Amino acid sequence: MDRLDVLYIKSIEIIKENQSGFGLFIASPEFENYKYCWQCDGTFIAYSMNLCRNNSFLRKYYCGINNILKVRSKKIKQLIDTYNKNGFIDKKNVLPTRFSLEGKITETEWPEFQIDGWRIDIPWKVPRDFWQIFKKKVKKINPDAYIIGEIWRDASPWIEGDTFDGVMNYRLRDLVIDFFIKDSIDAEDFDYELLYLRELHDLNAYKMLNLLSSHDVPRILTVANNNIKRLKISVVFLMTYIGAPMIYYGDEIGMVGENDPDCRRTMIWDKSLWNKEINNIYRKLIRFRMEHESLRSGSFKTLLVFNRLYVYQRLKGSDAVIVVLNAGEKQDKVTVPLKNSAIFYESWVDLFTKNKYKVVGNCLEIKNVSKLSALLLKPDKTESKNCVA
Repeated sequence: MDRLDVLYIKSIEIIKENQSGFGLFIASPEFENYKYCWQCDGTFIAYSMNLCRNNSFLRKYYCGINNILKVRSKKIKQLIDTYNKNGFIDKKNVLPTRFSLEGKITETEWPEFQIDGWRIDIPWKVPRDFWQIFKKKVKKINPDAYIIGEIWRDASPWIEGDTFDGVMNYRLRDLVIDFFIKDSIDAEDFDYELLYLRELHDLNAYKMLNLLSSHDVPRILTVANNNIKRLKISVVFLMTYIGAPMIYYGDEIGMVGENDPDCRRTMIWDKSLWNKEINNIYRKLIRFRMEHESLRSGSFKTLLVFNRLYVYQRLKGSDAVIVVLNAGEKQDKVTVPLKNSAIFYESWVDLFTKNKYKVVGNCLEIKNVSKLSALLLKPDKTESKNCVA
């Protein structure tokens, strides 16, 4: 029997032994013999070929990889022996990845599939100079390609211009949870930490991939204990802050899930099971963001910080948006100073309620701000007599 066939059989055994409750193969280094699927992809190829047996294109693709592995079985054995001996693989021994769908070596770095973006998993497992070369190759093919790395801590070394465009902004996620959900920091601390991150990331702040959930952390609705109000203000912030908002599949319909692997449940396609309220919130915010350039590339200015009340403005040219986030109790009256703001408007209208609020003496006056609520205000050109006073 071919050595690689033996590897495939062992790989399938690993899959069967390590199924999660949701039918997912948990790829964790803690599993015995994980090195086989990690170094050779034997597990994933064998499993994927079985799943895509009715898809000729995908089967052709995996057969191509299969051919490469068979041709290089000697090299693979050396890699496994090296791993067993040292516990890691030196970058000089990594298999090259230049191949065609038929499994032949090609001069093309990869087929031109018009890929718009790359999200690199655990990039620190590979020397950074590799990703620097990777970026040059990608940008040569597509200068507008968006390259994101999975970095959980200080992103500075990775976003200096020669490696990634941005990283998954887990540090921002932690702040959102602390302020909007756990109540462990107040608005002043929240604003300070946001400023710190913006200064740390500099212009790359606009390229950071901002998220509330992912395949590695509990879903945001679960973190919020199914409190839709806390979820809403968190999502409003996500969609109006500097950076590129990422919506993890299913968050927009109210999916829940504890830590990995529970957060990796399959998508719910039955619309009758969707949370319509949550879905409408996401739809409105996505539409609003697309309509306002200030939310995508505008400046950011804090207008008011008080206890659990946080107010800021996004501005690009004449396009202005004011975001009012109340992570605390009901406020009878909120007065937002606008004297240092770049522009003024006589009145403002809320995206959600359509209520209108007027400016009095260079201050925006808002009455009856509900507990755990958000106002998303845009300039209103109607007469001030129609405003809520």
